[in-house]
Amino acid sequence: MQYAMETIRKQGFLALAVSLALAPVMAMAQQPPAGALGITGTWNHVLTVRNCATGAVIAVSNPMSAYLESGAAIEMNPLPGAALRTPSLGTWRYLGNQRYELSIKYFRYNADGSFAGKTIIDSDITHLPNDTLAQVAVVRIFNAAGVQVASGCATLSSTRFTGND
Repeated sequence: MQYAMETIRKQGFLALAVSLALAPVMAMAQQPPAGALGITGTWNHVLTVRNCATGAVIAVSNPMSAYLESGAAIEMNPLPGAALRTPSLGTWRYLGNQRYELSIKYFRYNADGSFAGKTIIDSDITHLPNDTLAQVAVVRIFNAAGVQVASGCATLSSTRFTGND
C-alpha cells in the first residue's frame, strides 16, 4: 500500500511538471510571431452580408471590432440599430500563418423591447501583409426559443483604426 501511494505521488508530480513545462509552448502557439501586432487592436470593417446560395447582397454596414490580447473580441455594429441588438462578445485565436478564427455572439430585441433571439457569427480571418484583414463568415440566426431560423454568409474587409479615421 505504501509503495502504491508513493508511485501515485511520483506520477502526479511528473504530470504536473510536464504540464508546467508545456504551458509556455502552448501559449506561444496561440500568438502571432514575436514583435507582430497580429490582429490585436481595433479595426474598422466593411461588412457585406450575402445570401449563401445566390451571393445576393442582403445588407452592408460598417462595424468596428476590438481584438484583445487575451483572445476576447468585442464588436459594435450600427445595424439594425443600437436599441435592437447588444454589442457582440466573443473569442478569437491564432491558427498560424497569419490566419485566425473568430466566434462572436449578440442578442437581438424587437421594437417593443422583447427578446427576439441571438446571432452567432463564425469567421476565418487572414491578416494580410499590408496590415489589413480579409474575413469570410457564416452567420447563424436563432429565435427567442433558441431554434436556428436563418443563416447567411458574410465577407469583411478591415483596416486598423488609428484614431485618424
